[in-house]
Amino acid sequence: KNIQQRFPEKRLSLLSWGDMHTVQLQHPFSRVFPWLGFFLNMPQQPLNGCTYCVRVATADFGASMRLVVSPGHEDKMILVTPTGQSGHPLSTHYQDRFPYWVNGKKCTSFQILKTQSCY
Repeated sequence: KNIQQRFPEKRLSLLSWGDMHTVQLQHPFSRVFPWLGFFLNMPQQPLNGCTYCVRVATADFGASMRLVVSPGHEDKMILVTPTGQSGHPLSTHYQDRFPYWVNGKKCTSFQILKTQSCY
């Protein structure tokens, strides 16, 4: 019944996991100054995962980084962070990792080195 109240315009059979489970990473400044959210927050997106999955994620909890490294194969490591390589909102790398993180895609070390070469 709670689901029907939350989505009165949708039939239950048409609801997807992403309708119920979304994420929006919110910058601490936008909590104090909500108008900054447009510039600082990541866009709200459907989110896969649950508290009991390998890809653990809920609306208010998720991995701060996904890192996979095989000894001797460091050049093939996978690293994904929820936001971007840069903490500066005007940088093109401020949100560049968010699509990888939210969609469970991998980012290879070559892509990481390419990003770091911009600094």
